[in-house]
Amino acid sequence: MDFARHGRSHDGHCHTCRSCDAAARAKRRAEISLEDLAEAHERRLVGNRRAVSKWQRQNNAAVRAKSLVRDALKSGVIAKPERCQIKGCKERGRLHAHHFSYEHPLQVLFTCFGHHKRLHAGDKLELAVGLPPSLLAIPQKEVSA
Repeated sequence: MDFARHGRSHDGHCHTCRSCDAAARAKRRAEISLEDLAEAHERRLVGNRRAVSKWQRQNNAAVRAKSLVRDALKSGVIAKPERCQIKGCKERGRLHAHHFSYEHPLQVLFTCFGHHKRLHAGDKLELAVGLPPSLLAIPQKEVSA
């Protein structure tokens, strides 16, 4: 039997095996009406819209910087690189624009999700060679060049 991990369990695993858990979930899903599912989905959407709206009101500078980067990318003022700009990273998937300072909204470092998360966690990461001098001139609290 295969038991899934469970962080809050005393032994670190779920008390039911994966196949029994899947069967129980399927049974619960079959008992729920489509109307109930639609209502629950709408409640989640409304809650998420409120949370996003609240965050945007509290973080005007971040919202403005994100908007300026999006517009600059569309108009060709700045170009998104092909891969993450952290040294040694080969990730070519969806890149995130990381601002070192919202006072310089168009000076961003494009990173993969994992490196972006680490930058916000305060990790010091080495930047890739060949970055624009304007980016390296920004006072960097989180990243060492």
